[in-house]
Amino acid sequence: TGHSAGAHLAACLGLDPPLLRSAGVAPSAIKALFLVSGPVGLRAQDFAPAHWLWRFWVGRPLIWWLYRKGVSPNLRAVVGAPPDPTAVLAASPLARLAEQDPAELPGLVHVTYGGKRDFPFCKPQAKRLRAELERLGRSATSAPRVEVLEMSECDHFGTHWALAEPGSEWIAALQAALKES
Repeated sequence: TGHSAGAHLAACLGLDPPLLRSAGVAPSAIKALFLVSGPVGLRAQDFAPAHWLWRFWVGRPLIWWLYRKGVSPNLRAVVGAPPDPTAVLAASPLARLAEQDPAELPGLVHVTYGGKRDFPFCKPQAKRLRAELERLGRSATSAPRVEVLEMSECDHFGTHWALAEPGSEWIAALQAALKES
């Protein structure tokens, strides 16, 4: 599990079975991923508020401009400045998900994000991750179950604080996953 950048790191590891194997960890050791308010894609199009906007002729230059001015300076330690396309792809589990064997992915991928006050990329990336995992599941005999939880009253840091509240929806989802395993 992880929150914010920690969720990104958890996704990079947990959604990449070959990477786990290269580190000496069997992919089957990861039973569930709990990703809280974190990015799962670092490409420019992953930060588009709506996927259709990236495909729209005027949307692509706009997204690239916003990415270069607002997003990529904050990612400099991860993907370099200017962003190295190879590093960006390597740090974008959403982009590489289609390459993975669904049977080797965790049995549960749970994504939580805050409401309107969370970072604007959290909700669309959570929805894209769910759609991609569900697409993979349709073509496989075994694929992760996907849960998405919007904590509408929380901002980015509120989702983190909710992890410590015994009665929160997030704790209930975690407890249910632990009982299943």
